[in-house]
Amino acid sequence: MNNTSFNKVTETLFIVLVVGLCITFIKVFNISVIFVGLAAILLAILFYNVSHWIQSKFKLSYKTCYGLMLLVALGLIVLFSLFLWASISSQIDELIKELPKTLELLMDKAQNAEWSRKLMEIIRKKSESEGLSLGLLTASNALKGLGSLVVMVILAIFIGMDPKTYKSGVLSLFNKQKSKLKEFFKKAHAQLSHWLFAKLLAMLIISVLTVVGLMILNIRLALILGILAGLLSFIPNFGPLISAIPAVLLGLSQSSEKALMVLGLFTLIQIAESYVILPFIYKQKVSLPPALTLFLQILLGALFGIW
Repeated sequence: MNNTSFNKVTETLFIVLVVGLCITFIKVFNISVIFVGLAAILLAILFYNVSHWIQSKFKLSYKTCYGLMLLVALGLIVLFSLFLWASISSQIDELIKELPKTLELLMDKAQNAEWSRKLMEIIRKKSESEGLSLGLLTASNALKGLGSLVVMVILAIFIGMDPKTYKSGVLSLFNKQKSKLKEFFKKAHAQLSHWLFAKLLAMLIISVLTVVGLMILNIRLALILGILAGLLSFIPNFGPLISAIPAVLLGLSQSSEKALMVLGLFTLIQIAESYVILPFIYKQKVSLPPALTLFLQILLGALFGIW
């Protein structure tokens, strides 16, 4: 092995070691705050881009446009709450009531299968022995998630309000590499902005397609199922699968044919997203190799949960 090859192998092993140590450190100390911070930066980029667009149209100061953007966003949330939330919340309540009924129906049909009886017995014993602790754990995780969401939004608002201050602070730590780091920030902002716009537009299109498709198939609660499909499409690979489960179960409550039709609808929408919608928005082939994306999702999911 020549020196060049040896150096490359050594460099690769060093990088793997450093990444492994970082992951171990984060896992041991449970630093989910890093992911909250990254999500806040992504949201701040959205705030910045919208404010910058308003500034280009009305020639006002950035902070004035930023304040207008926050007021408009707050107004939209209030209008949403007044006119749509009642309908959506009623559908959520109905969905929560319907899914257990459908699951019970499936369990009744599966009672004759030996594997089903064994599985239900294990679940029953587990629920009896750990029901209280599982309930408390679920409530605790829900509160933590809500707290993280609030912190993320507050961080995003402050970062987006004055991004130059935070950028200058990071640059001041790397005096010798300022020019390279500035170029990196510029490229990263451009790429993340492009990706975020494409993803939000794709989520909207998927929501509309899902709602329309479910209404054509005469599946109840089409609105909330469509919104759920659009939101969960933010998660590659697993999101569409998770969002399809309640829709298929509701279809199954009507007939097995309806369930297959719903499954087919979600499959077609997923194919359209991967090979038509996103490539059309990006105007090029997207994105990471599927096997690598899937492996990293499983690895990071095991290490850090939903974040």
